[in-house]
Amino acid sequence: MEFENNCWEISDSLSFQIDYENIEMAKNPMMMVDFLHDYPDRNIFIKAWITDPGDNVREVLLEDILFDVEGNWLKTEGTPDFVLKRTFPIDPTVAGTYQVKLTQFTRHESLCNIESVEIRY
Repeated sequence: MEFENNCWEISDSLSFQIDYENIEMAKNPMMMVDFLHDYPDRNIFIKAWITDPGDNVREVLLEDILFDVEGNWLKTEGTPDFVLKRTFPIDPTVAGTYQVKLTQFTRHESLCNIESVEIRY
């Protein structure tokens, strides 16, 4: 999901759907956030609502620190600068379709200098 004007508005939610057919082979997907080089904050907070096939909803707050105290990007090995790559905690327990809703959860109405957010399975 790409953002108009590279800003994620606090009122905007992103929705994803992940299908798990074989629960024994299931794994958590990866979440990728692509930032522009002038992202203004040291961290990012994302609130997630995960709905399992039985319509049980679990709320998760994801917090990631992006820069060290000297302003250097803390990147995942093998990932380009300004890309946050993290395991997304769906933790599937039954086969079926899982719904994921994400909102940015920071102090800003508009969280700018974010190019895109995606979940890869």
